[in-house]
Amino acid sequence: RGGESSNMWRVSPGLVVKVTVPTVALALVLSIVASHLFGIFFTRSHEEISTRRAERFTQAVLAAFNSHARDGSLAQLTGLLSGNVELYADGGGKAEASADVLCGAETVGAFFVDVFKKYAARGVAIRPLPRWFNGLPGLLVFEDDQLATALTLEIDQGRIRRIFAVRNPDKLGAFI
Repeated sequence: RGGESSNMWRVSPGLVVKVTVPTVALALVLSIVASHLFGIFFTRSHEEISTRRAERFTQAVLAAFNSHARDGSLAQLTGLLSGNVELYADGGGKAEASADVLCGAETVGAFFVDVFKKYAARGVAIRPLPRWFNGLPGLLVFEDDQLATALTLEIDQGRIRRIFAVRNPDKLGAFI
């Protein structure tokens, strides 16, 4: 308080807050102190904070999915998948893709591990690029710098529930 009137508070060097209504002032002082000490800003809505957390979680799931599929870590990969996960693929008769819907964590996980083993055996350089498509997280997968697949992941209760893989070259342009 040093030298100011009794309704002035020094919150930080160079910042003095005049206190007129005790409850409002207390909230203001606490928010300023918290922002200075902990980097917490109270101007964000609860919805905005929840959305950012969900986006960070989703990015972590995408990174883990890519990493475990590439490393052949089937147990870790299936841990990211819902027990009844479904994989839908569209090659349009122009690109290699599963003709049937694949179901179940073991089946879908083994499919992706096998795909990445084939890439490695052929010496194909794979570069995934995280993206959002139609409100869902996904990956653009480049094979030797050519866009080859757009994967869209539907995540439900923290696990991947559905995967949509577009490999049809006629449709891939829409994802860039």
